[in-house]
Amino acid sequence: MGLLSIALFAVAFSSAGPRQLLEGGEYKRAERELRAMLASEVGEGRASLLHLLALSLHHQGRYSEASAPLSEALAIAVQQGRQPYEMVNLYAAIGVNRIELGRVQEANEALREALGYVSLLQKPYPAETAQALSNLGTLAMSCKRIPDAERLYRQSLDLSIAAHGVGDAKTALVQENLAKLYLARGELDEAESLWERVLATREQMLGPNHPAVAAALVGLSTIEVLRGNGLRAGSFSARAVAIGARSAPQGALHATALAAHGNALRLLRRYGDAVQEYEAARRLLEAQHGADHPTVATVLVNLAGAKLALGLRQEAQQLVKRAAEIRGAQSVAGVHSRSDD
Repeated sequence: MGLLSIALFAVAFSSAGPRQLLEGGEYKRAERELRAMLASEVGEGRASLLHLLALSLHHQGRYSEASAPLSEALAIAVQQGRQPYEMVNLYAAIGVNRIELGRVQEANEALREALGYVSLLQKPYPAETAQALSNLGTLAMSCKRIPDAERLYRQSLDLSIAAHGVGDAKTALVQENLAKLYLARGELDEAESLWERVLATREQMLGPNHPAVAAALVGLSTIEVLRGNGLRAGSFSARAVAIGARSAPQGALHATALAAHGNALRLLRRYGDAVQEYEAARRLLEAQHGADHPTVATVLVNLAGAKLALGLRQEAQQLVKRAAEIRGAQSVAGVHSRSDD
């Protein structure tokens, strides 16, 4: 599964510091700040802080560690009788965590628990309900229940438009989730149309150099790579790289943009340049997520392809072997997590 949006773990929490770090892909810094805040927080805000901490750990590939703060956050939320939309958000986060740990049955159980709250979502909270349904759609997509995911995303989009308007950044986030669903189904035209709207909204609402703009550009670049249009893909990804370098040069978003640009350059047969982009992406991802994160494996496979095109067969084989080791370790981790319960 790819890197998740911060909105997956959206919580009612006022502090902008950790959230801004997470949005910029600076997950280690966010983790440090959140742990410091949790050391003194024992009130109502603790569940929200735990939720954000789980997100920072999730994006570093530390899925087992993310389980404990999510469980504590859920226990607090149940005890406090939190709003249904908050419960949906928590169960969605827990479900995605279980997917990453290979515990698919538990993920589906979390999905069922979350769906049980949907009928309780109240009309006075259209914005919060829209977010909760979007988060639930992400979990449904992770569980490969694509029709359910599309239904939830569309319900979320209708509510978000009613609550925020068509040209709002929160509405754009739901549109982006729907675009990812269309991309997964190979419906490139539909995905492109949504990402173009997302890009226009974010440029207007957030400015042309916001990290969220880079995320939309990466989506558009991915579509053009799949179409075989390297020049157009490269124009999108190059801009995303520039935004990432300015906004969060050490962040995972910058790494994602670099990897996307590597894909475009590889399509253009600029293999040497592609290697440089992949190597830079690899370094950033390993720093943010650790050397055994699945996104690192994906970059290694692409790097191997570029190296092979340059005639560096032995290096390419070593990279493919390392990627296989990472993916195998992730599978084993999931098995061990299940056996430890």
